[in-house]
Amino acid sequence: MAKWAIGLRLPGTTDLGIEEDFNKGAFLRTHMMRPTWHFVSPEDIRWIQSLTSPTVHSFNAYYYNRSGLDAELLSRSIKILHRMLEGKNFQTRKSIQVLLGKNKINATGERLTLILMFAELEALICSGPRMGKQFTYALLEERSHKSKALFPADPLGELARRYFTTRGPATAQDFMWWSGLKAKQVKEGMESLPGDFKKEVINGQEYILLPLGRKSSGKIQSSFLLPDYDEYGISYKNRDAYAQNDEESMRSLDPTFRHYLVINGRIGGKWKKIEFKGVRRAEACCMPGLGSRQEAAAGVAVKMYNSFHKT
Repeated sequence: MAKWAIGLRLPGTTDLGIEEDFNKGAFLRTHMMRPTWHFVSPEDIRWIQSLTSPTVHSFNAYYYNRSGLDAELLSRSIKILHRMLEGKNFQTRKSIQVLLGKNKINATGERLTLILMFAELEALICSGPRMGKQFTYALLEERSHKSKALFPADPLGELARRYFTTRGPATAQDFMWWSGLKAKQVKEGMESLPGDFKKEVINGQEYILLPLGRKSSGKIQSSFLLPDYDEYGISYKNRDAYAQNDEESMRSLDPTFRHYLVINGRIGGKWKKIEFKGVRRAEACCMPGLGSRQEAAAGVAVKMYNSFHKT
């Protein structure tokens, strides 16, 4: 789903091509912000991590304590992780669990997840290339050269600028939800936005946006197979703008179709993945009452997905 989210935004790319770029380290995978998994460029990973990780550590503090992971144990764990991963010695979760166990650190279940997340938030580790279908971990210093890293003079302002440029119109509450930052930080970041950003009140709510300087020369893609947890919805605390209120019609659809289909910008049905002889394809079903043009748009969206998975 995460690869398909990239494919939607980069027409002409394929699942295989994005997988190859990921394995080469062209973009990285780590925990940051809320916390959740994110893809991030090697140039941006350090400054975003340094900005958002204190809030995530604060959020995780209860879970560290519940799992018996005190400061001494976490410090010892990341020293061991550094030694075991050094020299591009990529390791899977299972192999890390075994190696930590050999060093008398119990890393089962939630404890392993928290140890690895702590190391990510400390900018020690990030994704390595996949081994088959298994994700691996690598030292960040070996996947992202410090000499190429970006360090904005105003990180809060830079994150706010990127968010409202790519996701506006959006509210301050949306930005706070998406970034995981505290209200004071959100306010400071928004105060640093350049003057070409505008405020507009819609239905009594203030939105921030960057007006388009010129009309887009390309056709707006408004119908597509929405990946789970995609930024199209997850970027916003309030998702009424694209949500479909006809719950009864949605419940009438085949329950095997579990993912949302977007038609003309709003949820208009569902879709599902099908694998046959190693080939991945999609099928979609529209909500009752949609017109022929909307159903045709759903067919185009399915073709896009199928083309993305061509080998």
